[in-house]
Amino acid sequence: MDKRKAENIRVKRAITDSLFDLMHKKSIADISIKEIIEHAGVARVSFYRNYKSKTDILVTLIRDILEEYVRTADYDISDYNSKKNIVRLFRTFRKYRRYVLDIHYSDLGSTIMLELENMWHNTPAYLGMTQEERYRLSMHTGAVTNMAVQWLLSDMPETPEELADIYCSNIR
Repeated sequence: MDKRKAENIRVKRAITDSLFDLMHKKSIADISIKEIIEHAGVARVSFYRNYKSKTDILVTLIRDILEEYVRTADYDISDYNSKKNIVRLFRTFRKYRRYVLDIHYSDLGSTIMLELENMWHNTPAYLGMTQEERYRLSMHTGAVTNMAVQWLLSDMPETPEELADIYCSNIR
């Protein structure tokens, strides 16, 4: 990886971490771009080179997490309701628990759901879906996201596999 790319990754991480640190002190609406860049120790131009707004930081983070989810799959993710996919989703939610819960507490949880649904829209299987199948996909996205958030809020008493069993037995 070249030095410029590595530096840009560091800057993006500093900005993201800064926003989440500040979100522990006040609402995202009350956080200014100036506060974010000062807390992150980066220049204003670095912020606007990577993001359009505070919300864009969250959307970019969610997209990066979902891109990792897709990139690291060793199978076809098109069958979004498969137990294998559901287990991996719950593991991903667990891995990024801090971010997921902070986004949830900021009343921006629907952003996670929308980006998850967009991830499925980018699969070849989506193009061949009927409207009814697309409705089921939306239902799945809402259900798995809400279930994961409740699981994270309750300190994850089940394993991802056990939670996927609960999900799968109720969704079919």
